[in-house]
Amino acid sequence: MVVTAAAFPAQGGELSANVTIITREDIERQQAVTVSEILTQVPGLHVDESGARGGLSSVYIRGGDPNFTAIMIDGIPINDPTNARGGSVDLSSLTPENIERIEVVRGPASSLYGSDPMAGVINIVTRRGDKESRYRFTLEGGSFGHARGVLDTSGSAAPVNYSLSLAYRRNDEQVDRDKFRLGNIGLNLDLLKFRNFSLRLTSQYSNTSARAFPEGSGGPRFAILRDTERRDAQDFLTGLRVAHEISRQWQQDLSAAVFLRSQSVDSPGVQSSRDIFAIPPANFDTSYTRYHFLWKSNYRFTTDWALAGGVQLSRERGEREGFQDLRVLGAPDNMKNDFAIARFTPAAFMETNVSATENLKATAGVRLDLPERFHSELSPKLGLLYLASSKTKLRLNVGRAFKLPSINALGDPLIGDRNLKPETSIGGDVGIEQFLFEGGQVLKVTYFYNRFSRLIDLDPELAQQGVFKLANLSTVEIQGIETNVTIRPYESVNAKGYFTYLHSDIKNSDQPLRNRPRFSGGIVLENEFFERLVVRMNLSAVGKKFDLQIPTTRRSTEAYVKADLALTFSPNRWWSIFGVLANLTNAKYEDYVGFRAPGTNFRFGMTYRH
Repeated sequence: MVVTAAAFPAQGGELSANVTIITREDIERQQAVTVSEILTQVPGLHVDESGARGGLSSVYIRGGDPNFTAIMIDGIPINDPTNARGGSVDLSSLTPENIERIEVVRGPASSLYGSDPMAGVINIVTRRGDKESRYRFTLEGGSFGHARGVLDTSGSAAPVNYSLSLAYRRNDEQVDRDKFRLGNIGLNLDLLKFRNFSLRLTSQYSNTSARAFPEGSGGPRFAILRDTERRDAQDFLTGLRVAHEISRQWQQDLSAAVFLRSQSVDSPGVQSSRDIFAIPPANFDTSYTRYHFLWKSNYRFTTDWALAGGVQLSRERGEREGFQDLRVLGAPDNMKNDFAIARFTPAAFMETNVSATENLKATAGVRLDLPERFHSELSPKLGLLYLASSKTKLRLNVGRAFKLPSINALGDPLIGDRNLKPETSIGGDVGIEQFLFEGGQVLKVTYFYNRFSRLIDLDPELAQQGVFKLANLSTVEIQGIETNVTIRPYESVNAKGYFTYLHSDIKNSDQPLRNRPRFSGGIVLENEFFERLVVRMNLSAVGKKFDLQIPTTRRSTEAYVKADLALTFSPNRWWSIFGVLANLTNAKYEDYVGFRAPGTNFRFGMTYRH
């Protein structure tokens, strides 16, 4: 059941929206240690990493900026608008240990989720316990001082079902002066569960410590200043959800959640040439709090018509305290870069699902947001699913989305502007899903289009005068094709291919969008031998990308192809031994100019489950 793409939980094949589901089995066969690795094989997505594990990792859905993707854990948003990247989530801070599945929805989604999802939504659904007691222990080691330990357990202590996960991971210097540490605790409780009533608690805490060259510095290859940036962060989220089935036709959900994030950053700044700073050193602490309340009710009038509606209230508060060393730019003293901004956004939404004919299903929705200090935002959407035959499905989607200016963009005393307006998007897609043979072999091809307006960036005219201020400037059109095919030539062999073509146009500019490859794709092959040995090969290719790094005149990264191999051997139902050989061809590639990725590296470990 997909819970992210529509107000009604539904099977993925019954939805008009473009959804990719990554299951627990997919994650375990890949032996992934980061969410970044998992998402790289989703069509329409590009995931990059600035160097090694200590660098920032971002996701671009259909060419949209990383902060145009809403990322959630069990429906709780975790985007932090106090950061300098406009609220994007650093994927390196997300671990797969407690994940049951990941739902990726491509396309505007403000009709359900309000601000942020102008390009799409990624919802991480965590594992829950049941009456059967289970526990699992994993130990792993590898190149560059890699070490990882995982302990998770689940079961029942009547009347409560529980799931608890503990994980720790570290990497030493994969590239020059890079380090990474991450600890994570996840707890899920099904507190009450009757025939028509349930009460669930979700909680998660993570602590991240990273060292890497600053963004824009040119990385280990080109950075003039050899000091690295330190980032330490703590995340905590918890949510309580009550679900009540009044009748078979009428269900209600009530949820309340809070997300807390604090981060400490010590940046050495970025030099454009020897002794000349382009970005001054900075030292600051940020904190962000988001309270989220949601009431939703859905009623099925007939087998062909259902209606859902609800109210959402959210309150955000972001604060920053610290200094920027403007003395390196010739100023007489340091400058405080403090801010404290709070905002409240009430919203109401409605969505209907209609089977117009036996072969045609329509989903229509609209949401009204009333953000504090901004004009109201109306976000409609329409989706059509047409069953042309028993083996062919046609999909059409169109919608509008918006994104409030980040708290950092509003409050930063150096570049911020409290008069910024929300960014907006209008987008849609049309596609075909064709079942090829028996056994779930499918070909999907989708054309997509997005128009992003009032995008926030530094004003170039003011920059020429030495004044750096953010403004609503550009309009960008992005269109492309995403395709994926899944086949099963033999009972023990699975094969998947994925490909994305992207074309972007920044209006009134001849510059391309940064860090978006025009072509990307790959092939995944899985072979299972005697139900004990699983061999998984992932071959991925990324085209040339435009990039800007301050100390160098290089303006692009080169295209590359890399291969990863994972093997899992299970001699019995309790033990598994696994190994991963990453970048086995030792490809020399960069996702950002100067931030070279690690060469061939390995991981190996074992898992005991009972």
